[in-house]
Amino acid sequence: YLSNIYALPNIVNPQNITFETYYKNWLIQVKPILANKTFERYEELLRIHVNPTLGNLHLGKITQDHIELLYQTLRTLKRPLSETTVLQIHRVISQIFKSAVQKKMINESPMLYIKAPKRSKTKYQQELPFNVLDSNNLKKLIEGLKGSYLLDLVVIAAKTGIRRGE
Repeated sequence: YLSNIYALPNIVNPQNITFETYYKNWLIQVKPILANKTFERYEELLRIHVNPTLGNLHLGKITQDHIELLYQTLRTLKRPLSETTVLQIHRVISQIFKSAVQKKMINESPMLYIKAPKRSKTKYQQELPFNVLDSNNLKKLIEGLKGSYLLDLVVIAAKTGIRRGE
């Protein structure tokens, strides 16, 4: 890895730095401020899913088309990645390109005009629609639960707006 590529503006030409070289250096720089699991996840996403497509490309030559092709590839693998994983990749590479802009390695991020993928819906969001009770139906429900161990739970849920799983 280049230990201090940013301190050498006259020697290192951003057009000659590959995405792989830059992201590995970026990971070293952000590691102290990331939780271990977050760092491991970033490294895994970049190494396994991004590097095969973008790794050998020069940082300054990566375009929006390259990123969109990456996303398309990830969605059409034998085992396609979920939209949530593609969103995680989007967020990580957006941070990398933002860093490159801040360090004046590139003039503009290719991520600027790429719409972030939507997160995949969970099993519950896809399969279980829910109904909201109006005040009359809520009163009827509470009346029907009097004496039941569920009464306190329903009252707490109704008064606090708590969601499933909280």
